[in-house]
Amino acid sequence: MSHTQKAHHMTYTYKSMYHRAAALLLVFACGAVEAAALHNEEEIALWGNAAAPGSEGLKPRTKAPANTTNPPSSDVLDIISPTITAFVPKNPNGTSVIVMPGGGYTKLVYGKEGTEIAQWFNTLGITAFVLKYRLPGEGHARPEDVSLQDAQRAIRLLRLNAGAWGLNPQKIGVTGFSAGGHLAALSSTSFELLSYARRDAADDLSARPDFAILVYGVMSLNVGFPPSKLPLPVLTHQPDKLVNPETPPVFMVAANDDSRVDPTTDMDFYNSLRKAGVSAELHIFREGQHGFAISKAVGKPVALWTRLCQDWMTSISMLSR
Repeated sequence: MSHTQKAHHMTYTYKSMYHRAAALLLVFACGAVEAAALHNEEEIALWGNAAAPGSEGLKPRTKAPANTTNPPSSDVLDIISPTITAFVPKNPNGTSVIVMPGGGYTKLVYGKEGTEIAQWFNTLGITAFVLKYRLPGEGHARPEDVSLQDAQRAIRLLRLNAGAWGLNPQKIGVTGFSAGGHLAALSSTSFELLSYARRDAADDLSARPDFAILVYGVMSLNVGFPPSKLPLPVLTHQPDKLVNPETPPVFMVAANDDSRVDPTTDMDFYNSLRKAGVSAELHIFREGQHGFAISKAVGKPVALWTRLCQDWMTSISMLSR
């Protein structure tokens, strides 16, 4: 076991002894997240009652949709106060995943790549949290890092509240679609990057996910169109260049006929994972285009990806056989 792996193991072990006390301290210190039983479709503020780092003083410029939980076509933007929304299965198995919708880092495709995905994970007994992360072009400081800040914070909050929420702190994963795939990949390769200053007890915990599921994500600059048209986080952070031996196991899926994101980016990332000795699985289907998620994949061979993903999670012990 490497030094970093030992550090992660010690963090998880220590966390199992003190998470309840730390969570209570967090509540009284800054009101971030109450360590109470988790309710389905409960929306939890990532930064508690305080403003998110670099978003101090910002106010919404547009009116968000009245209901961002259920409509399959709802898009979300103008995010000042990032959150996670919990989707709790009837029989939780302890595994959890943070769902990161895509949208080109200009909006979040919250229904198709958020709630629908979370509901599918629920059928497997997995507790899912849809992340409403801030977008780089909406006035926040350090726009290249603002989405990563929210992703890292979300992972840490799950670890902090694992006991109260019925989660296994060593079975916390991330999944992302398109730009969300880039963010999930970045979370899996840059978990030691200090993207924001410590706020409270949650930030003493590891931001490393235990597995990553990346669907038609942007993993390198080989996307098929000029870099000048790429979002700032993609230009600043290239996951294929950031892979390291501590990157968690990765499952990837894409379509060969994707006209938005060239699947070459997935191959770049996969090759980097292999060179680093990281467990990885890549599926590129003949057709499916971009944005198939689950609902748009029905009736196509690419619809098989959810079954393949389930088998993969079982093979890495995130699901029981």
